[in-house]
Amino acid sequence: MKRAGDYLAAIIDADLFKKARTYSGFFSSWAQICQNCGIAAAAGHTRIRDLEKGILVVEADHPGWVQILQTKAQWILNQTRRRFPELDIRGISLTLSKGEARGSPQQENPGPAPQPVPKPKSRPKDSPVPRIDPDVWERIEDKDFKDSLKRLERSIREREKSASEKGKKQRPL
Repeated sequence: MKRAGDYLAAIIDADLFKKARTYSGFFSSWAQICQNCGIAAAAGHTRIRDLEKGILVVEADHPGWVQILQTKAQWILNQTRRRFPELDIRGISLTLSKGEARGSPQQENPGPAPQPVPKPKSRPKDSPVPRIDPDVWERIEDKDFKDSLKRLERSIREREKSASEKGKKQRPL
């Protein structure tokens, strides 16, 4: 059975891989961000659900946790902006989950330690983000993991498209 890193290395290049590592670090930093804001217990009841158009979307499993996060919203934003300036986080949205918050630090079996991932090939800066072979998606059995990767791919493509459009507007004719 292959590790997640093997799949990532097979489907993305070096630039995309760097961005993926940033997003991975961002999503896995939630417990530390909560602790730094003085609400460490919130990490077990909340999670980062998404980062959409510069808005950090945080999901909580109870309305009381949403209220607590509201009181610390500015601190949370300051922490995430300081740790991840490249993500250009402009705001925060707090939502109530329909089920349990996932990714809590109290998991009984966190699994094996991550293994080093081979470094993918680099691509020229002006080349478009390559399309992912549909066979790769079929080989990933974990539906949640596959959905997360697809959202990550879509988000990166949108950012690349936005950045290239912004660059075209700024270039003199």
